[in-house]
Amino acid sequence: MSLAQKSLSVLSRDILFTLIGLVTGVVVARTLGPAGVGIWAALDLINNYGRVFGGPRLEIASVYFLNQKQDKRGHIFFLINIVSVTFGICLASLLILNLPTIRGVLFRETVISGSLVALFIGHFPFLFLKRNYHYFLLAREDITSFNRMLIIQEITYPAVAISLLVFFNWGLWSFVAGMYAGSLASLAYGIPKIHRREKMVPNFDLKLLGEMFSFSMKVYSSEAMGFLNIYLSNLLCAVLLTPAGLAFFSMGKGKAEWANRIASAAGVVLYPRVSNLNGVDQDASQTTTLAFRLCLITLTVASLLFSVLIYPATIFLYGREFLPLVPVFLIVIPGVVIHGAAGLLRQYFLGIGRADLPMKIAIVPLILQGTLCTLLIPIAGFRGGAIAVSLTLILTAVIMMVVYKKSAGISLAELMRPKSRDIRILWDILKGRITGFIHQFRFVLHKAGLVAERSGS
Repeated sequence: MSLAQKSLSVLSRDILFTLIGLVTGVVVARTLGPAGVGIWAALDLINNYGRVFGGPRLEIASVYFLNQKQDKRGHIFFLINIVSVTFGICLASLLILNLPTIRGVLFRETVISGSLVALFIGHFPFLFLKRNYHYFLLAREDITSFNRMLIIQEITYPAVAISLLVFFNWGLWSFVAGMYAGSLASLAYGIPKIHRREKMVPNFDLKLLGEMFSFSMKVYSSEAMGFLNIYLSNLLCAVLLTPAGLAFFSMGKGKAEWANRIASAAGVVLYPRVSNLNGVDQDASQTTTLAFRLCLITLTVASLLFSVLIYPATIFLYGREFLPLVPVFLIVIPGVVIHGAAGLLRQYFLGIGRADLPMKIAIVPLILQGTLCTLLIPIAGFRGGAIAVSLTLILTAVIMMVVYKKSAGISLAELMRPKSRDIRILWDILKGRITGFIHQFRFVLHKAGLVAERSGS
């Protein structure tokens, strides 16, 4: 399967997730209102910051080490799982012990159960373990199983949450229950999928662990910087604004980030591909450059479509009380487009073992975002946060492209200028997808006896 086909497979999965998330968001917004959405957004901040900063990210290092150390794969599985679960338990315990401080900072203007927050925080060990198996499957380039593991999670979570919310009126407790159900169902699929073929081998190989820590610390720092460049504004909005203001900011920004599903789909597949090419001394820059151009074209078209639809879609789905999210979306979307495409270049640096470069690149935009948010949010509210985010994303992308240009030895024109070949590739992919859908649809109709089978088919 080609890189484009694998990316399309991941993108198809992400489109499904977007639709599921859309339905879930509509139910939450219509049921809980802006304030309820803001409270859940604050809880989600705890989850997002914990998953990025709460562990050493050995699972990302596994993609590199599982391909480089074939004779120690069982040791790698064991070490990563033990370390991840241990860090998850320690993180959850530390946060629960500081629960009064968390409630005072993030929920100072709301009434929320401490037990609910504590149970939410207790999910971290399951989150870290689940994430390990995502990357174990990626290291194999088993995109089908990777997709299935995520689909199980993304279907179970909202199914349980919405059922409890709508039929039993559990409120925010519904989403905590759905979160646990989704993770456990996903793990029930992922763990046997890996260990049916390759067993964990208990072995505290300290030398191997040290090598993985050394590699992952670079990735950890890079991930942390990249995450802060995107989500520092959410945290500052949570601290400086009301729950409703946080809801409008996080929803508008989140809708703009839907375009990133395209970039993420390519990035998920590109990282192991570049890592494998680098392992056999082949040049991976051509693959990365092509992926960047294809992604930029697709993101641009998608963002224009989203921008036309955002206003009527907001009224139809959420109601007029959520219209303040529209200007946030329109301000953030240009930054998302260029940053999403440039994010593929980060996968190139990771794949060639230069995880330190994205970390260094992210420092200047991070300082800029913190400064702009601190200045603009008190003056312009959530719109000020949106301006700060968009400017930061654009600056980060520009720096990433300049560094990649020098590292890969290509020109900016080669990186940025669309080629007729790019359009043909995208058209062939789209045409093949449409043709495949039509064939499948006709097959279903034929089985149902609604159409006759074509002769010679």
